[in-house]
Amino acid sequence: MRIAIISDSHGNLVALDHVLEDLDRTGPYDAILMGGDVAYGGPHPAECIDRIMERGYPTVRGNTDQMIVDAVSSSGDPQADWVLNQLSEEHLNFLQSLPVQQNLELSDNRTLGLVHATPWSIYDSILPSGTDVDFRRMLLEANTNVLCYGHIHLQHQRSLDTGTVVAVGSLGLPFDGDRRSMYTVIDVGHSSYNVEFRRLEYNFEQVVHDARMNGGPNGEVFATNLANAIRPS
Repeated sequence: MRIAIISDSHGNLVALDHVLEDLDRTGPYDAILMGGDVAYGGPHPAECIDRIMERGYPTVRGNTDQMIVDAVSSSGDPQADWVLNQLSEEHLNFLQSLPVQQNLELSDNRTLGLVHATPWSIYDSILPSGTDVDFRRMLLEANTNVLCYGHIHLQHQRSLDTGTVVAVGSLGLPFDGDRRSMYTVIDVGHSSYNVEFRRLEYNFEQVVHDARMNGGPNGEVFATNLANAIRPS
């Protein structure tokens, strides 16, 4: 099986469209999954949700997806309020319906799971510097042989005797100093997994401009973070 996992578009439509074009060019895939944080951050939240809905990719709920949903009943985050005002009822229903984990059955009774951050929280961060204990817990609580996640905006693979954990990266807002989009492809063999981390050049200058002109109250912050490609302090 050949599986692609994308994650963390964060309202960056230019990057998302470029990744989708690359998936079309390099496919077909047996499955394409989306790791959440679809809309919040960049200047085109509704359009990013549209793309994922149109494609019908199995998607999990990210922490910023939850922030948008929470903004329906309790205002407090100006950017979440701004995003909510850009969305239709259909967009909101999509975010509200997202599960915290998606599973994909592989051969030989194996399972690949996808969560946004961890199986127990959409907010916790397990960084590449995490211990084997951290990654074993992720596999155990997800109850999968392979577990993929986004959230940290970095790419990383940890192979253990109990399975494999893969941080798939962020297509819309990398945090490793490299502005290129990230996504991950996993080739599943009979007893092994080949993980390929992909990077794509795209017109990030256009996104920086759009964020500054019409990116909501955090538009300048998003533009700066995107241009620097470094985790904000």
